[in-house]
Amino acid sequence: MPLMKHWTVLILLSTALAACQQAAGESTLSPTSAPSAEVEPIRLPEPTGPYAIGHIRFPVTDSSRGELHSLATGDKRELLAEVWYPASPSPDSEPALYMDAPLAEAFGIDPASNQSLAHSYESAPLVSGSNSIPVVIFNDGFTGLPTGYTVLMEEFASHGYLVASISHPYADDVALLEDGTVVSYPGDAAFLAGLDSHDPYGAETYLNWIPDTIALLRELDRLNEEMFAGRLAMDRLGFIGPHSGR
Repeated sequence: MPLMKHWTVLILLSTALAACQQAAGESTLSPTSAPSAEVEPIRLPEPTGPYAIGHIRFPVTDSSRGELHSLATGDKRELLAEVWYPASPSPDSEPALYMDAPLAEAFGIDPASNQSLAHSYESAPLVSGSNSIPVVIFNDGFTGLPTGYTVLMEEFASHGYLVASISHPYADDVALLEDGTVVSYPGDAAFLAGLDSHDPYGAETYLNWIPDTIALLRELDRLNEEMFAGRLAMDRLGFIGPHSGR
């Protein structure tokens, strides 16, 4: 190509670029004003049953037992109970948080996801009817987390079951105490020290997990009278859970 033609092409390109820059400067559009797609919140899989889901969580302190895994003298066994059940929420109800805010922060879940993940409604009324509600007790595995199985809890509740779980502080990955403190699994050496180096699975099961579950059953008896109109089938219980989280 002759040199003159090279210069002609360059001049034309420069002129076009200048025109584009001028048009961009005169435009009211900017990167911040450009339309953007709405980001859908992250949600757990939709429950498949016919019922909406109610949910409550509340602290349980067993004052008859000291906390074996705490270094502080006089600490009592502090637990967190959670209950999912078939419900009739009001039309304007908002879904419950996936986790208590301190637990979500410790677990690395941002506030928006914590608000959107679950499908249950806090303290919603029990679904109407005269039938009794079957009850399932869930226990997570060592270094697990009950809320990590929310999909399973919500699925059972959507099919007409009440599912209840209880935390196991210091054996769970993270657990919430009544004052809002989050405690973690302390590591194998510290965990064994709390059990006087007995077999950790056997000692933890008999010294903590079985009494924790009994404390949960006492709370369910109370809720059956105070909140659920005696409709829980407490004489026919099912127990589920993984063998171990480790």
